[in-house]
Amino acid sequence: VRRPASGKRMPEFHALSPVSGKQHAGVRPCGNASGAHGSRRRGRAGFHPFRRRARGGDKGPVNHVILHVGEAKESYFREAFAEYQKRMNAYGSLTSVAVRPAKTPGRALSAAEIEQALETEAREIEKLLDAPEYRKSYRIALCIEGEGFSSEGLAGLFEQIAAKGHSRIVYLIGSSWGLAPRVKALCDLKLSFSPMTFAHSLFRVMLAEQIYRAASLSAGAKYHK
Repeated sequence: VRRPASGKRMPEFHALSPVSGKQHAGVRPCGNASGAHGSRRRGRAGFHPFRRRARGGDKGPVNHVILHVGEAKESYFREAFAEYQKRMNAYGSLTSVAVRPAKTPGRALSAAEIEQALETEAREIEKLLDAPEYRKSYRIALCIEGEGFSSEGLAGLFEQIAAKGHSRIVYLIGSSWGLAPRVKALCDLKLSFSPMTFAHSLFRVMLAEQIYRAASLSAGAKYHK
């Protein structure tokens, strides 16, 4: 997350590292990162990564949850997210869960105040992750030092996650200051879209679109060209 010298909170999400997957020099590690770039994949008959495979046959769709700090204020972003949420019904489910951001004074914050805000938000995130339905989920942190994937590679990653028997994938998007180190350490993977900075509300839509694109790729649909 970008932080100016003044310490003032900025309302953008600094997304992540390039498709090469290489980490930027001088950034903090993001906990337990794993995963590899998938090869270009087209759908195989009767299989897509949002369906769990186990002995005894299909165990049902994988649920995707975007857990984010703060709400989208703009109606057009909410409507765009709802559109991809509806489309995902063909492959599984996509939901959005908001975490209340820490209260901060309307002025530039010191480094100690920023750290305190991150810790406050971390406690709220940890409470959600400790809920029974999220305890065994596969967790992905969105952070600048994350690994980048192509759309085909992301579809391949989801296939690997589904093959391990996970019934839910949780994506964590922090506030303007990002995610606390201890929250990142709880995740199985850190994921990057770009070194560019995006508004949080816009990025949630971008993530939803890529989840849907990966689903359609594995299902052999014509959405991805």
